[in-house]
Amino acid sequence: MFQGSQLGYRLRAYSDAEASVSIWTLAIVGNAAEVPPRVGWQTNTFALRWVDGDWKLDGYQGRSGPVPGTPEGLEPTAPADFVEQVRGLRGYRNVP
Repeated sequence: MFQGSQLGYRLRAYSDAEASVSIWTLAIVGNAAEVPPRVGWQTNTFALRWVDGDWKLDGYQGRSGPVPGTPEGLEPTAPADFVEQVRGLRGYRNVP
């Protein structure tokens, strides 16, 4: 199981030939058997280059975080229950 969402972005640099953008993401991975469901927070920074009339990926760097705190008293849902409760949920489509 994998669910992910982009939470925000930052245009770090821009010119007619190059750009750099960071995207903050949240991902939930796991299953009911081998991998207990867990959440990951990551910021991915992409270097882009304008080539032949289109933006092309020129480099990538990922790092953990930022990670928000967890409210006190919340217990993780058991893996099998977690998978059952999220199975069949549909994601939102991000359209600018």
